[in-house]
Amino acid sequence: MCSEIPGIGDAGAIAIDENSNVSIVAPMDINHFYAYIYKEKQSTLLKRVRRPCLMSKKRIFIVEDDDIIARLIEWRVKELGYDVCGRAATGDDAVSLIRSMPPDLVLLDIGLPGKCDGISVAQEIRKTLDLPIVFVTCHSHGEIIDRAKKTSPNGFILKPFSDDDLRVAIELAL
Repeated sequence: MCSEIPGIGDAGAIAIDENSNVSIVAPMDINHFYAYIYKEKQSTLLKRVRRPCLMSKKRIFIVEDDDIIARLIEWRVKELGYDVCGRAATGDDAVSLIRSMPPDLVLLDIGLPGKCDGISVAQEIRKTLDLPIVFVTCHSHGEIIDRAKKTSPNGFILKPFSDDDLRVAIELAL
């Protein structure tokens, strides 16, 4: 059974099966879908709601002090189908921006200018937020790796890296 969503017209339709499961069968605004589902659940017509296939893109925050590299990472991330929700060039800026609007994942350079390097940023983030963190860095010597491991990162990419390196790290972290 297909039914039109009130106020959407031809722009959206859903299917409701015999067990009252709901699926989107035509494009629609996701907010209208959830508003409709909420109303239906309130009237107990639905037992279970499937998540729609029209999900928003995962949001990635980039922390990189080199503007050229940051723009390259941003371009690569977008080409992989993710949204870049912000960028920061210093540790202090990164911490405040990430806390104000948490992303789905943080790509974090270790070698940042100032007293707050990438590892310190990861430690600060981990204190209050449970976010996946992937280090993107050219530093791979023992002391740096040991400090980084203490923050329990979800990935570690050495520069220079390929699109596949980035894609795999992001997919595994999310």
